[in-house]
Amino acid sequence: MNTKFILLALCGLLGACSTPNPPAPPVQVINLSSGQVWDDMDDVRAAVGAKAEVTGLTLDLKGADMMGVGEPLKIDIYGFTLKNGAIGNLPLLVTGDNVTFKNVVFFEPDITFIEGEAPGMSIVKCKFFLSSTVAVRVKNGRGFSFINSYLTANLGTGIEITGGGARIEDSTFEYLDVAIKGTNLTLKNNTYLGVKLKQTLLE
Repeated sequence: MNTKFILLALCGLLGACSTPNPPAPPVQVINLSSGQVWDDMDDVRAAVGAKAEVTGLTLDLKGADMMGVGEPLKIDIYGFTLKNGAIGNLPLLVTGDNVTFKNVVFFEPDITFIEGEAPGMSIVKCKFFLSSTVAVRVKNGRGFSFINSYLTANLGTGIEITGGGARIEDSTFEYLDVAIKGTNLTLKNNTYLGVKLKQTLLE
């Protein structure tokens, strides 16, 4: 059985997480090969085929699961948006500016899931169910936002941010050693459940 649905089902049955009821099974599964680099939308179309919708700079998974083999997918498309689905076993290296993830469930990896090297990355209405040491590592905090999202990482660190200017609002952090590492951040209306330390400076 898919790990995502085991995790979500346990959360629903045991009341251990602050997430809604588990979603329906995916309508499609998109299996990506290793070592992919998305430099333009033609790369995206070639990777997902007819199993998702590509319009302009947006990839709409339409409820599909996009699965990898444990090796990073590099996204280097300015203004790219990925929305409405789930991503498993596929760490992401984001090198394009102003990349957005919206309404996406991230699950399975035991390493950093999103590594952001470019400014302006946004994570909105997403859920992270991970076992990683650091779930989201942002190397350029300028313009980064984490809004109305949920993150648990099995007593690891939720978000690690280098540089100021990031905004984290209306989000829930659960079962973490440290929710947020960084300085000069805007934190507003966040919820911390089973978190040892809400915020610490990045060493």
